Amino acid sequence: MDAIEITADELGTEESITSTVEETPSPSGEGTPSPTSAPAFDPALARAQFFEDLAKAQAEFLPVRKNCINPAYHSRYADLGAILVAVRPALTKHGIFLSWEITQSSNSSVAASVVLRHRSGLSMKSNAIVMPFVVKGIAAQAVGSAMTYAKRYAISSFLGIATDDDDDGNATGEVTAKSEAPAPRNEEPAFEITSAERTRLEDIARKGLTAYTAEWKQLPASEKKALNKTGLQDFLKSMAADADSAREEEAYV
Repeated sequence: MDAIEITADELGTEESITSTVEETPSPSGEGTPSPTSAPAFDPALARAQFFEDLAKAQAEFLPVRKNCINPAYHSRYADLGAILVAVRPALTKHGIFLSWEITQSSNSSVAASVVLRHRSGLSMKSNAIVMPFVVKGIAAQAVGSAMTYAKRYAISSFLGIATDDDDDGNATGEVTAKSEAPAPRNEEPAFEITSAERTRLEDIARKGLTAYTAEWKQLPASEKKALNKTGLQDFLKSMAADADSAREEEAYV
């Protein structure tokens, strides 16, 4: 039995790609394939086809619209359904099946990993996004809410998608300032958002919009620009808004 396993790092999440294929001996028992046997599995070709189909699918993703409103902060965000509407048709078209692997990492948290399965037989799995929850009433409701949030964060991060509308006042201010003043001759080098920095910001966003907004004001302009350009600012703001909504839901339970 031939097995392959490779790992890659993208957008701060570790991906593993695996496939297992069994070799069927020829009827003659001489070890040579019969004329009617299936072609031998080529791991390199299968990986290349997987990545090519995934790239084609990503190019066809629809804009993810913020279709929900957080009543506490009057901010908009895209729920899991809106994300699936934007990405699932393109993935299916190119032979990629989307699913999640859900586990309960502790008595007070659940974890969700995105799993992409390709028609070649390969599969790709993201790192798990862990979401804590507090049971103040119906346990199933608390777990279900945390599970939905974890699935949404996992797919947004893994597929590198962002919403199409931006209501970030800070970003608007930066654009206005650039249009009114001439560009500097020596531009500041682009800020690189490392995996560690992304994890740090996500941890802060899980504390809610108040905590994340305070941290945003302390960030250097180059990092703010990088977050807006990559779409991570939208993702982190939505994450913070959802954390607040989760707390409100728990308070009413």
